[in-house]
Formats: sequence, C-alpha cells, structure tokens
Amino acid sequence: MDTGAAPTGVANPSAGGYGGEMPTVYTQPEVSTTGTVEDPSEIFNCGFLKGLDGVLKIIEMTLSLVTFICSVIDYSPFTQEGGGWVQFVAITAFLLTGVLFLVHLFKMTPKLTDKFPFKFTEFSFYAVYTLFYFIAGIVAACAGSLGGAVVATAVFGFFCLVAYGCDACFHFLEWRQSSEGPYFSSMMTSFSSTASPT
Repeated sequence: MDTGAAPTGVANPSAGGYGGEMPTVYTQPEVSTTGTVEDPSEIFNCGFLKGLDGVLKIIEMTLSLVTFICSVIDYSPFTQEGGGWVQFVAITAFLLTGVLFLVHLFKMTPKLTDKFPFKFTEFSFYAVYTLFYFIAGIVAACAGSLGGAVVATAVFGFFCLVAYGCDACFHFLEWRQSSEGPYFSSMMTSFSSTASPT
C-alpha cells in the first residue's frame, strides 16, 4: 500500500469497487432536526407536586408503605389475628394512590373526566379507604399485645386514616363544586315525587 498517494475514494467500476484503496475521508449525511423538544411543564403537572393534593398523595403513599412494612415484621402471629386485612389495605392503598398520583402528574384527568365522573370516583376511593383504614387501625390496635411492630402498625394506620379522611373531604368539596355527576339531589327529588301520593 502506497502511503504517499492521496486516497481518492472514487469508485473504480472496472474493479468492482474502490480500486483497491478505501477512502479515508467520509462525509456524514445531513440530518434535519425539525422536531420540537417538548417543555417538561407540558407533560408534567409541576404545580400538582407543590399543591395540597400532590403533597397529600405523597404523604398517603409513604404512610401506607410504612404501615405495610410494620405489619409484615411480626408476620405469623399478627396474620392470624387480622394482620392480613391490614396488609391488604395498606398495599392496595399504596398502589392505587400511586396510580392516582401518576394520573394527576401526567395531566390525564381532563381525558378521564370526559369519559366518566372521575372526581366522584376519586372521592369514592378516598371515602372507602378512610373506612378501610379505620377498620385496619382497630384490628391492629386490638392485636397490639403481639409486639411493638403491631403497635406501630396501628399508629401508622390511624395516621393513614387521618390523611385519607382529609383527602376524602377535599375531594368531596371538589366534586360538589364541579358539574359532573352523579347527582344525588336530582335523584332524591325524582324519588320523592314518585313516592308521595298526589
């Protein structure tokens, strides 16, 4: 190979390729980048993380996870005394609240509100889990003699009760101020008009 000759890089059609030498200078094809980079505030609801609703969901997920961890420390005796219910409530609350957190964070609530009464569904979720944590807290408190971890489970379960209860109240007020159904007042007036003799 002759090092003094400048590489040409021109194909030699008679040799079926590059005349024995490979080109040393390559040109890269131009790539047009006409796409736009989306602003993170268009994808994420950054205000949600700073607001009361976002902070409450983070607190609820943290407390639910701590409640679950405390309930599985003394696993065998507590499970026989109702600890399975506490574990079920804590882990399902953690997972479902995480899903709701992501729904709000990625701004999916307007799409869901168009399809079904999302605010009422969210209020119902928090009301049901407030009741579930009330029952789970009582179950853990009754089994408190089994050890310190069960007492901690009861304490964190009641903290969850307060957090989910506050969120249920906020979501109830939000649902009542919205224009989405179900409308119990119109259902009650139609029921009372059909029930009363005229």
